[in-house]
Amino acid sequence: ISMELRRCGARIALGDFGARTSSVERFEEVKPDVVSFSGSWFRKLCRDKASAHLFAIAVSHLRGRGVITHLDGLETAQQLIVALDAGVDLLRGEFLAPPALAGTAFDERPLEIEALIDRPAKVIAFPTADSSEMRSLVL
Repeated sequence: ISMELRRCGARIALGDFGARTSSVERFEEVKPDVVSFSGSWFRKLCRDKASAHLFAIAVSHLRGRGVITHLDGLETAQQLIVALDAGVDLLRGEFLAPPALAGTAFDERPLEIEALIDRPAKVIAFPTADSSEMRSLVL
C-alpha cells in the first residue's frame, strides 16, 4: 500500500514511535518519510541520561536514512534540551506554545531558546557522527 501511495505523491508518516504499537519491524515494513515519537514515551526517557543518549542515537540513525523526525508533547525545558541535543527536526508542545483555536492569529516569530530554558545559552558546534554536517549543542 505504501508504494502505491508514494506513486501518487503521498508521504508516509509513522506515529507514536516508541509506543507499544510501533516497532522497528513496523518501521521496516512501512519505510516512513516521517517518524513521530510518542510524547509520553519521550517524557519517560528524559528522566535518564543513558536513555536520552540512546534517543539521540536513534534520531541520528533515522535522519541518516532521510527520515524527518517529529516530537509532540514538549512540557519542560529539560525535554526541549534533550530534543534539541538529539537533533529532532520538528518540535511541538505546550512548552513552546499553548494550543489555540483554529483560525486564531498567532505569533510566527522564531522562539528564543535562551528565554525558554531560562538561562544564557552556550552553543557548541560539533560534527555529526558521520561528519556530514555540523550540529549545535545548547548547554
